[in-house]
Amino acid sequence: MHRVCKKILSISRRYCFYFDLKFIQSNQFATEIHMDNFLFYELNETLHVVQKEQQINITVFKYDKTGVSF
Repeated sequence: MHRVCKKILSISRRYCFYFDLKFIQSNQFATEIHMDNFLFYELNETLHVVQKEQQINITVFKYDKTGVSF
């Protein structure tokens, strides 16, 4: 399983998203992902991503100044 990182600015915080998507190779940045197709919400200090059409939850790890917390 490959994880690809894409940083985006959400509200006033910066997060690093790890999308477990099979069609993205390990050496590709997640530039093919269209952010308009996803919903973002925070729950228990973790940012969650839901794909609008299929309503599939995508695992997201919170990003802070020191790095990505697993």
